[in-house]
Amino acid sequence: MLTSRRPLNPARAADLIDLLTKIARESNKTFVASIHSTDLAHQQFNGVIELRNGEKQFDLPVAFVSPELLDGLFELEGLERESVVQE
Repeated sequence: MLTSRRPLNPARAADLIDLLTKIARESNKTFVASIHSTDLAHQQFNGVIELRNGEKQFDLPVAFVSPELLDGLFELEGLERESVVQE
């Protein structure tokens, strides 16, 4: 198992995911990543699983994951978007 707690350089993220996906495919393993980039998820993965508070919210092929569905992924419960944005 490979883990990293350091943020991944966005410019290199796709290259690293390509490499890890290739390694997983060649060794007949499943590659699972926890990422917070919906663009990267759409570009690099076949499916998206959303977990919130340790519970699965959805598990869908990436083609069925719309921007509307992703809107709530990173919002904190009890906070309205307007209260977080500083004017």
